[in-house]
Amino acid sequence: MNKLGSGFIFISASQMITVLGGLIINIFLSRYLGKEGYGIYSLIISGIMMVGITLVTNGFPQTLSKYISEGKYELKAFITKMLLMQIIESLIILILYIAFSPILSIILKEDDLFGYLLIASFIIPTQAIVSFLVGLYNGLRMFGNQAALVSLFSFFKVTCIISFTYLFGIKGAIFGFFMSTLLVSLLFVFKARKYFTRRFNFIVIKDIMPFFLRITLFSIELSLLLSLDLNCLKLFLNYNQNEQLGIYSAGAVIAKTSFFLIISFSGVMFPIISNLLANDKLNEAQQQIGNMIKISSVFLLPIVTTLVFLSPILVNLFYGVEYSSSSSIVSILVFSYSILGYFVIFANILNSIGEVKTINIISIITIAIDIVLLYFLIKALSIKGAAIATTISSSIGLISLIIILLQKIGIKMETMSILRISIIGLIIFGISNAFLVFLTKNVIFWIGILIIETILYFTVLHFTNDFYVLHVIREYYSKYLKWLKNQRKNN
Repeated sequence: MNKLGSGFIFISASQMITVLGGLIINIFLSRYLGKEGYGIYSLIISGIMMVGITLVTNGFPQTLSKYISEGKYELKAFITKMLLMQIIESLIILILYIAFSPILSIILKEDDLFGYLLIASFIIPTQAIVSFLVGLYNGLRMFGNQAALVSLFSFFKVTCIISFTYLFGIKGAIFGFFMSTLLVSLLFVFKARKYFTRRFNFIVIKDIMPFFLRITLFSIELSLLLSLDLNCLKLFLNYNQNEQLGIYSAGAVIAKTSFFLIISFSGVMFPIISNLLANDKLNEAQQQIGNMIKISSVFLLPIVTTLVFLSPILVNLFYGVEYSSSSSIVSILVFSYSILGYFVIFANILNSIGEVKTINIISIITIAIDIVLLYFLIKALSIKGAAIATTISSSIGLISLIIILLQKIGIKMETMSILRISIIGLIIFGISNAFLVFLTKNVIFWIGILIIETILYFTVLHFTNDFYVLHVIREYYSKYLKWLKNQRKNN
């Protein structure tokens, strides 16, 4: 139990390191490259390359983790075969990206794009190996090694990207990303060499393909929802495209805090809910879904209200005055990314009961609506239009998923308690932060006020019997450890 608990702590810590590392990289690049250079980098890595990287970071690694856990195949033979398949897939995607790079340069009206894409395309095979290794350690329940890999990868990314950017500018930043994936993949392939073999039996591909295709398709759909706004800005904007991309990307990095919070939080809750549904414990599953919504709301509300009201201070602090117009993007996108976080959770819950076709239909319709809205709203409102379009389309997708979820599973939710939590949060964080913007721009004073607000918030929730922090953490931490222990017993 202690080993499992320490593994959970290591993974949580590695996720925090990843988010912090990403923030450091984006703050540095935005200041060093300027709005235009940062915009180009964001378009390459977060926009165009997103789908390709998603193809190699979700399909095979998650399939690997699942089938290692189930123990259907001889371990070393299966791992070796999956690695070869991962490498072949990544090389095919690499060739396709290189082949289509000139066409993308013409479509996006960027002459230098080919050179950037050529360097970036080599990230795909090395990133594929890194993701494969994460799936390997996860399937083997070697959470300490998984956390070490993720943490070291973040360290290499920060070091390599900053170093090569100083030397070679935008191309150096992209090359630094490639070098970080190469270094960590070489290091951990050597470390994991005992799990590979030169002799392996034939594995029936058709057994794993349905799960692989299901995961891959949803991953592509999600990556499109997360990256369409950047690509469409490049396509539909008629002026200062790269500068506007830089401003938009700066705001998106801060706003994504809400998305990562929900996704990280679901890492504890989702296995519990999936396990209950798998064992036909519908009533308990309904209660846990309701609890998940309530508890995530408790933590999400302070972040959303703080980002909405204090976005000008945060943008100036992280990026500088030249990015001040990013604050309005933060205020809109924080809602969009919160919605997308719940979209992912509810989609995964429905996925676990076999509603794959329904999820894909909803995702595709959401993407289509997003593209149409992006076209008209970008033309009318520039970068704000992109943020609004993404928020509207993701809201439509989430509402559709909730309707299906209510029909197929149901949710037992404490509506009055959530309403009280919302009112208390809006009063404490909303009103006070609104005044704080006008009172001072002193960061230390601002941090002190936020700490006082947070303590007051959880104290009030405690006395209204709506939320007990230590009780909730202890309860779900113990349930998560129990789930991990059962997984290890089954394997």
